[in-house]
Amino acid sequence: LRWVYRLWLICKRGEGRPKAVEAMAHRDLNQLRKQERASIGNHLRSIKLDAAFVETTIARYRSHGVSYPVWANLRNGKWYRSTWDGAAYFKSTDGHSRHWAFSPTRLNLHFAAAAARHGGCFLIDSTRRGKAFPDSLSATLPIWCAVLNRVVGPAGELRGAWDCEVHLPPWLPPSEASQIVDLIESFVESLSATARAQIREQLGPCLKAPLRAIWLSPASYVLLVDAAMPSGGAKEEEE
Repeated sequence: LRWVYRLWLICKRGEGRPKAVEAMAHRDLNQLRKQERASIGNHLRSIKLDAAFVETTIARYRSHGVSYPVWANLRNGKWYRSTWDGAAYFKSTDGHSRHWAFSPTRLNLHFAAAAARHGGCFLIDSTRRGKAFPDSLSATLPIWCAVLNRVVGPAGELRGAWDCEVHLPPWLPPSEASQIVDLIESFVESLSATARAQIREQLGPCLKAPLRAIWLSPASYVLLVDAAMPSGGAKEEEE
């Protein structure tokens, strides 16, 4: 009804000027659509649908005998469940295009240890309309995996048997992926001796396979959920 009333007002204002009426109608209808999408009701419906996807995915894995712990990525991830096995903090700002970073103050070693002990973890987060995944999962997380793998993994000739590469999602442009790859070793070198010792002390005894992320969303669910079933390595699964 609001739209009909708005159109009536536009027609009255632009009477005798059809092109002006068309332009005003187009502008005002776009504004109304944006307001509708931003309404609290739409936000709540979106959260409800995504929360249902989270539970369906967890149940699907459990039906295959896989009971990964379910973690929230603070803070948006907390919206999608009432109970959690833990919380991590991977910031999207560390994964923004051409501003990639590895934070020595957000090592999230408790999350890495949980993934190592259980063979993987679900990490739940959300993003804005128009993006499948937030930068925290698209870039920050795979960078984190690669850095920790290089710190914990063997050195010298044994390094070849331990996957230290950064595995990025396929939707990142090749130019950005190449730049991220070039930065990984500098992130490792920027860690203090204390931080490296802390990482090795906490992850060395339990991390038997390199960390690696895979990505699941409502759009990719049908294609990836079976292919993502674990083959024995430690992984993080994101939604």
